[in-house]
Amino acid sequence: MTGGEGFTIFFTAGYLTELAVFNLVATAAGARLLYGMGRDNLLPKAVFAKVNKRWKTPHWNIILIVLIEFVLGVSVNISTLSNLVNYGALFAFAMLNLSVIWLYYIKKKRESPLSLGSIKGWKPSGWRHIRYLALPLMGFAVIVYVWSSMDHLAQIIGTGWLVLGAVFLAVKTKGFRELPPSLQL
Repeated sequence: MTGGEGFTIFFTAGYLTELAVFNLVATAAGARLLYGMGRDNLLPKAVFAKVNKRWKTPHWNIILIVLIEFVLGVSVNISTLSNLVNYGALFAFAMLNLSVIWLYYIKKKRESPLSLGSIKGWKPSGWRHIRYLALPLMGFAVIVYVWSSMDHLAQIIGTGWLVLGAVFLAVKTKGFRELPPSLQL
């Protein structure tokens, strides 16, 4: 209302342009990632490593991503979509916090942090318990709190996608008995 109808049109045009550019870049990046995973046999090579002869693009990956975007776009509101993105980011940060605790308290390889240099038999002591145990636990607790207040549909979709990925990883690693194939960068 403050800028008038002209500003409304200008702002809306800019917003829609930004959405289009972001979607184009995200689709291209996702297609390239899927191509790399197909090329390195993390995903079926016949589909994901296929490159269009005319345009030299991983066209099946682009089509798959656009189909997923379309289905989510017409069936889920923008709030749920943003929560779905946040679900993945929060899960990654939760695992990062738990990894710090795992590395220094459970795995007990007795490796010192890189900032301390190579110290044989190192283990956290004194104030370092705050850094390597208390702060990661508090970070994990905050993430769980935020996670629990997310949109219920985003939690269902995110958890389903996570379970699907875990099952795929279990199959690819023959029940976690082998290391997963590595992605060549």
